[in-house]
Amino acid sequence: MLCESKGNLESSFELTYQTKRQLTLIGFALRRFAAGIDYIIILPSIYFYLQSFNVGYYFLGLVIAADSLVAFFVSPLIEKLGDKLQRVRFLGFVANLFQIAGSMIYALPLYYYMPLVGRLVSGLGQGFSGALYGEVKRVTSPEERNRVMIFMEGVRLFGVVIGPGMNFFMKDFDLTFGPWIIDRRTAPGFFMAIVWLLVQVVHIFTVYDLSLHPNGYRELPDSEEDPPNQKKPSISQPFTTNGEPSTTTGEPKPTSGEDEPKSDEGEPKSDEDEPKSEDPHTDSSDSEGKRSEEIRVLESDGELSKPVRPVSQTSSYTRKLERMPAMNYSIWELLCRRDVMLILICQFLMFFNQTTFETLMLLIGVNLLGFSITILSAIFIVAGVEMVTVIILVWSANKSLDAKYLLVTSISAGLLASFARLAVGFADNNSTGSIAMTLLMGFFTIIGTPIASIAGKSLLPKLTHPETHGFYQTAFATSQHLGLIVGPLVASVLYTHLVLFSSLTIVVFLVVYMSLLPSVEKMQFSAHGCGTI
Repeated sequence: MLCESKGNLESSFELTYQTKRQLTLIGFALRRFAAGIDYIIILPSIYFYLQSFNVGYYFLGLVIAADSLVAFFVSPLIEKLGDKLQRVRFLGFVANLFQIAGSMIYALPLYYYMPLVGRLVSGLGQGFSGALYGEVKRVTSPEERNRVMIFMEGVRLFGVVIGPGMNFFMKDFDLTFGPWIIDRRTAPGFFMAIVWLLVQVVHIFTVYDLSLHPNGYRELPDSEEDPPNQKKPSISQPFTTNGEPSTTTGEPKPTSGEDEPKSDEGEPKSDEDEPKSEDPHTDSSDSEGKRSEEIRVLESDGELSKPVRPVSQTSSYTRKLERMPAMNYSIWELLCRRDVMLILICQFLMFFNQTTFETLMLLIGVNLLGFSITILSAIFIVAGVEMVTVIILVWSANKSLDAKYLLVTSISAGLLASFARLAVGFADNNSTGSIAMTLLMGFFTIIGTPIASIAGKSLLPKLTHPETHGFYQTAFATSQHLGLIVGPLVASVLYTHLVLFSSLTIVVFLVVYMSLLPSVEKMQFSAHGCGTI
């Protein structure tokens, strides 16, 4: 009785697949929220932290770009591992451990390279994002997948917005544990270690390996081509007009030579010479005349056959041609299209411009304008609110806006940001003009980046073949990620040559802008989503 009662008790508390899926998505969303905070929370204080070690400006760029650099190489590997093992719960658990360890190492002010090592270790944990989105794709249907992806990015943006505000509460931190000093410089790392520890606890109790669940969602290939409640005929053994299987694997053929109509000269009559009847069930000869267009499955009880999906040489050949771009084109040929290349360059430039602004805001704000951690935190909060506002406005007006001209608008905003950065190089330190130009630099940068991302995501599926969408999505994300890595490195190295750096970026933006204008006018979109230029 005791064993029986125990079994009933366990079964009554067993979670259903849908409940496990909802809990898993909540755990993933919480992790994306923590990732958004982790991305931005160290920026207001990191330069003050590194100043205590008297390191060069270049080291600031290294520390900022370190986690993105590691995640860039690790994320595809973890995603492939997640697809093969389908054990995202274990992979997420290990990734959270790296995030906790990286945050703790970052907060240890023992040696000048500790912040860099901490960010590198955290990058190993950030690589889990690829496996996370891979699991989301596996457990969601195509109809709901887009909504879930948008929600995941939305909660991450929310973390980006409120992340800098955490520095308001940590500026008065003054704790000491032996050689470990937790103050306003190291407090963000200590705080993020606690956050990731909480994320780890939630991960243990909410995330499940849904891909291994027997009731999990399975996306069947070619399911959209099959009508509902209808049998799919076996092409390898088609039926003849007599209801008997044909001996060939191609189209049905007559059972005997007498069944094929002949012309007056004794030669077989072609389909063009044969009169066609409007009634498909009048006689067997009419049915044979339509056998290249439709396969009929005869019911065993003698009822009329039910037509199924047409199978002909023409449609099969067309489907083969549609697959040729994905099979025959090399990676170089796919990337060397003028329109696609310009879209990818725009993504790199705008994300390069964004991380350049984030790095230069620290250097210019502290060295030239005398900004404190509180002021820098407020600036980054405003920048996050501006970015979310731009995204909402563009998405709400998406139907009335042309993505081609949105891309031109983003490059124009980046060009204006570069001019504002050039003006900062000529302005006097701590002057009203330098403050105004610095804020304008951030204003135009934050406007351009989300517009470029939205426009690129909208244009690529229209300009490329459906079977190459996966490749171009990877190239799209790679160009953005490279911008996140290169921006801090270049900005920190060329900070002392701000006029030269700004002049070079202006020239690059002008070249891309002049190349983009004629290409935008030539962009044409076909009905099935492939574009030409």
